[in-house]
Amino acid sequence: PTLIASQDVLPAQRHQSNQGNYRWVTTPMISPDGHTLIYVEFSSDPVEPYDRHSAIYTVKLSGSGKNLKVGQPVLLATSSAKLLELGPWLDNQNSNIITFYADNVIYALDIHSKAISTIIQTKLYTRMITVVGLNH
Repeated sequence: PTLIASQDVLPAQRHQSNQGNYRWVTTPMISPDGHTLIYVEFSSDPVEPYDRHSAIYTVKLSGSGKNLKVGQPVLLATSSAKLLELGPWLDNQNSNIITFYADNVIYALDIHSKAISTIIQTKLYTRMITVVGLNH
């Protein structure tokens, strides 16, 4: 879809009295077909040890320009990983499988079946930049 003017997907947060009430959004990605927005929302506990909680959401997009319609966020998965970031899509044609990093592991997540598979386990932070040469 073509975006002509900005459009809110999530409302802005007002001042919160407690850090645990804040929600942060990271690594938003648009699917290769342009019909899905996917992002990570995380929060942390208000007291030590400040454990982090992450959730992966999808939002359906339809139309374009002034007729762009943004659906409601749908929860896809949750995690207590200290760091969770989205990576590139594995299938540029079908927009079904996205990669993500969580605490030294890179995973593949099928956004339709919600199946998660481990791609590689590492001993330190790793980020996939792109996927090349994948044939179906």
